[in-house]
Parts: sequence; C-alpha cells; structure tokens
Amino acid sequence: MDPIKEKLISIINKTLVTLLEGKREQAKQVLDQAGTDLDGEEECQEIILNLRKFIGHYLEGTNFITALAEGNLDFEAPSHNYVISDYKQLQSNLRHLTWQTQQIAKGDYNQKVVFMGEFSVAFNKLIEDLREKKLMQDELKDLYATREKFISIISHDLKSPFNGILGFADILQQDYNDLRDDERKKYIGYIRDSATMAFKLLENLLDWSRIQTGRIQFTPEQLSLSRLVLENFLLLRPVADKKKIHLYSEIPTDAIAYADRNAVLTILRNLLNNAIKFTSPGGKIVVTSRIISTDTEVIVSDSGVGITKENLSKLFKLGENFKTEGTEKEKGTGLGLLLCKEFVEKNGGTIRAESEPGKGSRFIFSLPLHPNT
Repeated sequence: MDPIKEKLISIINKTLVTLLEGKREQAKQVLDQAGTDLDGEEECQEIILNLRKFIGHYLEGTNFITALAEGNLDFEAPSHNYVISDYKQLQSNLRHLTWQTQQIAKGDYNQKVVFMGEFSVAFNKLIEDLREKKLMQDELKDLYATREKFISIISHDLKSPFNGILGFADILQQDYNDLRDDERKKYIGYIRDSATMAFKLLENLLDWSRIQTGRIQFTPEQLSLSRLVLENFLLLRPVADKKKIHLYSEIPTDAIAYADRNAVLTILRNLLNNAIKFTSPGGKIVVTSRIISTDTEVIVSDSGVGITKENLSKLFKLGENFKTEGTEKEKGTGLGLLLCKEFVEKNGGTIRAESEPGKGSRFIFSLPLHPNT
C-alpha cells in the first residue's frame, strides 16, 4: 500500500478512536498534527480538512446537547450544523413546553401539548387532572362559603327574632297584671313581628337548602304575571299598610311568562318584601313589565333609600356580607336576593338591580315568554 495512504488511514483511525474514547480535544490535536505531517499532499489535506470540519461540527453538537441535558435552554444553537438539526427542534419544543408549564403554574389549564409523541398524551392527562382538581377546589370553596353563610344566618339572624319573642314574652308573663291593655297589645305586636320575621327567614332557608340539594322540582307552565303580582299584593298588604306604602301594578292583564309558578311567587314575594323594608312611610312601590325579544322582564321599583354603588356590586353574591337596616330598623340577611337569583336562573332568566342612594331601587328579572325560548 502506498505509504502516504497508509499513513492517512492510520491518522483517520487514530482520530476516530480518540473521538470514540471521548477525548474530543485530543482528536482535534491529532488532525492538526496530521496536517503538518502530510504537508504537500493535496488529496490528503482535503480529506483531513473535511474530517476537521466534521469534528468541529461534532464538538459544537456535543456542547449543545450537553447544555440541553443540563437544562440550559438558552444555549445558542450553532448554525449550519446538520448533525444537531433534530436537537434544535427539541430545544424549541422544550422552550415552548417550559412556557406552557409556567402558564399552568399560574392557573391556566387550557394548555395542550401536541408535539412530543407519547409524552404529550401523559402531559395532557396531567393537565386534565389539574383542571379537574381546580374545579373541585372551586366547588369546595363555594360549598364552604354556603356553609359559612348558613352558620352566620342561624347563629345571628335567626337568633335575633327568637330573642325578641322570648324577651317580650317574659315581660308579658312577669308584668302582665301591671301592664295596661295598650301596653300588652304593643308587646304582643312585637312578638308577632319577630315571629313573622323568623318565619320568613326559615321559609327562605328551607327553599335555599332544597334548591342546593336539588330537591325542588320546577314545573314550568304559562303564567299570568298580573295575577301573581296581585296574589303577592294581597299577602303583603298588611305589612305595606302598616308603613302607609302604596302598592301599584301596571302589568297588563295579558302579560305572560313560561316558568314555575311557585318559583315566580317566591321571587316576587322577596323583591316586594325588600322594597317595603327600604321604602319610607308614605312611599310607593310599582311593578311593571315589558317584552324584550323572547323574554318578559318584570320590574319592581320603589321610592326607597336606594343602594350605594359599592353595595350594588355585592348583591346576589354568596359570601358578600353587607347589611342595611330598613327605614324602620327592619333586619335582613340578604338570603332572599340569593334565592331570587337561584330561582330566576333555574327558570332560564336573569336578574339585576339599578339604584342610587336617595332615589330608590329597581330590581329587574326576566323569564322566557314561551317553552321554545
């Protein structure tokens, strides 16, 4: 064999063995020395030059892959290096995956990995599990807020009227013979007012618990809204008369809605009770309706004290505790409005409030006109 070729083969072999042993810099030194030993041999020099380029690409590639393995995703990939083209795509995928992981850590469970084969399936399953866990945590949070609301109502608001009943009953029992007839009637009136308040609260609590546990059956039917309003007027007339508040219905006799009768009666009763509570003696409450597209809107307006902008944003929200006494110190829990919201939404409608302090309030709820809407 030609001694030159034999020497070239020996150099190439030594270079590759040194490279396979992991001695990358030494392999480069072998080639550098070979370039000197074969000076003048153009064909050999060209082969050594190409081999040197290959080793250069190999060294760049191993440095890049080592950086990836160590988690350094910002390591700049060498350009025009075909050896690591697949690893460049891997770097890009890992960068995007890192960004997605950061988004998930911030609570964004809408991420989806589609570029990493079987790993994508496992990772997406993990995201789905996290999403379900977050939903469960939100549900538990709502349940906890519901429980706290019940505890608050039972421990404070329900205790208050019963304390009144017991207190005035004790006075009547102990001082009955010393009291005048008008004083006895006054205390009996106080007892009746406290009992009425306790009854209304218990009624709302019962409805609230039944709707939360799915034990209320909604049976929608075509309803005459004017008739339901007049039924509530008859029920609440004594309370309104006591404060000399005038009740007006401007709902047309042909106004209809498709909803559950008992639910609509409960909604109207609670809204009218609130309106009476926050309207000064001599004021008025007006109930009107209008058709908006496929719904009927019912508006309960009062000339009462109104609601501040801050408190207006807290209406219909569980766990938002704010209380305003009525114009004659009437107490309330806010549960009635939560119940209204539940009943309206169960019947496919919406509810909102408009108000300004000193200018009264308007509570507006919608109900479908017909079954197909």
